[in-house]
Amino acid sequence: MHVEASNAAGRSRAVRALGLLLGLLPCLGCENVPPYFQRSYVRLEGQALVEHLNADGDTANGPYPGLGLTGGTLLEVEKTHASALEAEVQLYDINSSDLDGYGFLYSTGWRRFWNMDGRYRPNFGVGGEWTDFHLDDHDRSFDPTGPGAYADFGIDWMMTPIYAVGLRLRGHLRYEEADHDNGIKPAIELALHSAWRF
Repeated sequence: MHVEASNAAGRSRAVRALGLLLGLLPCLGCENVPPYFQRSYVRLEGQALVEHLNADGDTANGPYPGLGLTGGTLLEVEKTHASALEAEVQLYDINSSDLDGYGFLYSTGWRRFWNMDGRYRPNFGVGGEWTDFHLDDHDRSFDPTGPGAYADFGIDWMMTPIYAVGLRLRGHLRYEEADHDNGIKPAIELALHSAWRF
């Protein structure tokens, strides 16, 4: 019985020491780093994509209007900057004299925000994406589809501590895998968005 009590007291001291060490970890390293917790955000956006599409001799250049939804999580260094991981899905409407249809773009990437103690918060993002266009009256093998990458610059204006409106300019490079037209395709996109942090 004395041995069991001694073991229990030893375990209790070890747990307290481990708790103290874990409590001190956030204080080590960079200054202004709060306890490690992640904050999340959602972003709803309207965008216009300009990209040259070619399917069996029919062409379109855009702009193609669309809607997007993004979810992200970020780790903030208090009053300085924040790093985020985000995933996004976008839907585009293709309606031109030669081509009609719709397209999806799925992306995931990294984003950095600055000026976290200010109302205006510039940001920069990079990531990978997959584009999948579905064109009416064309065989599926002619649909522009393929992997790509993006880089963008934006600015958010915090209207409240949790709600922002913003503007983003994004450049895309996509490798098209359609049967008739393989190769790298550039595109540019302008988006207006609303974001909520929670």
